Amino acid sequence: IEIRFDNVSFSDPLSGRMVLKNINFTINKNENIGIFGLTGSGKSSLMHLLTRHIEATTGQIYINNHKIEAYDTKSLRSEINFVSQEPLFLEKTLRENIQMSYKLNPENALLQAGGDDILAKGLDVNVAAFGSNFSGGQRQRIHLSRAFVKRTSLLILDDSLGGLDNQTANLVFDNVMKSKQQQKIIISQKFKELSRMDCIICLEEGQIVDIGTADHLLKNNKNFALMFELQGGGDLEL
Repeated sequence: IEIRFDNVSFSDPLSGRMVLKNINFTINKNENIGIFGLTGSGKSSLMHLLTRHIEATTGQIYINNHKIEAYDTKSLRSEINFVSQEPLFLEKTLRENIQMSYKLNPENALLQAGGDDILAKGLDVNVAAFGSNFSGGQRQRIHLSRAFVKRTSLLILDDSLGGLDNQTANLVFDNVMKSKQQQKIIISQKFKELSRMDCIICLEEGQIVDIGTADHLLKNNKNFALMFELQGGGDLEL
C-alpha cells in the first residue's frame, strides 16, 4: 500500500482541540514505518485516520493515489490489521476470540504471540468478561495473536508490545518481522523495534518534527535520544 497524507489536520469534535496539525508524509509500497512520540503526541489518532475510525478535519489522505474516501470502509479495513493498545474480548471461546471472523489457524497465531502457556488451557475454554480469567500478560498475548490470524497488506501495532516482558516482546516482534509480504507501521517507545524500521516519523504535540532513520533521530531529536538512553543505550539495530 502506498499512503500519502497531504496537509492533514484533525480537531477533536467534542473539545475542539487540535490533535494533529499539517501532517505531510508518504509511505512507499513495501516500506515499514515506525511512529515515535511522547504520550498525547497524536500517534494513535494518526492511525485512526488511516482506518477511518475518525475523519480528517482538513487535508487529504491518499491510498495508492486515490482519495481514501474512494474506498468502502469495509474493504479498506479488510486490508489493514490494526492491533490496538487495549485488549478487547468477546464472552466466547478462546478460539473465537483469536479467530474473530477469520479462519486461519488460531493455535499457530497464539504460538507466534508467545502464548504457549495459554494454549495449554485449550482453545475451547470460555473467556470471561473483559478477559478476567486470564492474567494481564496473557490478555495482551491473546490480543497480539490477532496480528497473525488476519493476512492483510498492512499491519499496524499501536504500542501493542508494551505490556510484555522483553524476552516475549522480542519473540513476538521477530515473528511480526518475518512476514516480508506485509507492510508494517509500528507505534512504539522501544528503540529495538523502531531501529528495524525503514523510516521513523517523530511526532510532538500533534505535529511532525522529524522523519528519518533511528540513527538520524538519535543524533537530531532530544526525546528520541533520551528514551534510548533510558532504555540502556547500546548499539541500534541498523
